[in-house]
Amino acid sequence: MGCTVPRHSSFLGAYFADAHMAADRARADVLTRGALLLAHTIREDVPDATAITVETSEAHLLRVQTEAGVVWEHDAPAPNSRLRLTTVDDVHRLLAGMLAFGRDAEALAEAGWVPHLTRAGEYHLPLPDADPCAPCTGQSADRYGVVLTTSAAGGVLYGVDAEVQPGVPSFTIEGLGRSANETRDRVRAGIVNAGLPWPQARVTVRLTPAGEPVRAGTSALDFPIAVALLAASGRLPAECLAGAAMFGELGLDGSLRPVHGMAANAKVLAHRTLIVPTGNLDDAELPSDGTAVHVLGLNEAMADLAGHAHHPADCLHCGRGDRPHAPCTYRLPCRPCRDDGMEPVGA
Repeated sequence: MGCTVPRHSSFLGAYFADAHMAADRARADVLTRGALLLAHTIREDVPDATAITVETSEAHLLRVQTEAGVVWEHDAPAPNSRLRLTTVDDVHRLLAGMLAFGRDAEALAEAGWVPHLTRAGEYHLPLPDADPCAPCTGQSADRYGVVLTTSAAGGVLYGVDAEVQPGVPSFTIEGLGRSANETRDRVRAGIVNAGLPWPQARVTVRLTPAGEPVRAGTSALDFPIAVALLAASGRLPAECLAGAAMFGELGLDGSLRPVHGMAANAKVLAHRTLIVPTGNLDDAELPSDGTAVHVLGLNEAMADLAGHAHHPADCLHCGRGDRPHAPCTYRLPCRPCRDDGMEPVGA
């Protein structure tokens, strides 16, 4: 009897392919960051260490080398070895954590691990020279920062404060309670699958409600969380967020999904230009003085913010091509224009 393939099989196939790609990228990030941390840990005792040898099946350190040769061996540690036992324990814990993500030979090779020609599971790893607190993507330290933007969920105004700082890569969302893990997974997957680089740093997002926190509908905060952390990591000038507010659920592919409560959210976000999913097209729900920019996904939103699509039509600087900058109108000139002698018109 033949097998009937469900119509949604192609969607599932694409979803699984995306999931595998995201897993591969995450594994590569762990191996790259882990090598930096290994180098930093070992060089606290052996500053001139250049490489190590690792047994991957047991996540064990076998040898530490310098330009002068082997200075420490697991089987016969030298009496005058500069590598402390506590350091060896730290290295073993790092290796266990790194290799828990998989011991795939291809992934290890791409991360610079060189397999031994005859002994299976044994790898030679040259120690990198980069600072373990610097981003793996080549961004400089000035890419770290703090960004605050505004959103709403369930008719409650929220401040979204994203902080990207040096440290072991992590992603923490404060202020969402039990739904924090689901939001974190959607945001990370949406950013990565949109082709945008995930910051290899310590990422903290704090959500501050202006009233009683909502218990449902918090997926509307996905979009501002993603934009705020990307801005804090240097992917978008923070000034481009001035005057804008946004809400929307982030899909795993980086698309934006409509959310309920457009009217209630728009009401508490008055006097700001809203950036919302295309699915929330009912501008009749907007206040009489409200405006909205509709976007399909995260990439389009980033482009619109960088291009000032959310600024008023009479924004002085947009006409001159100066960017980034805070919103500036004849009624409300920005600080540089006021300092330059411009007086508000009709205010």
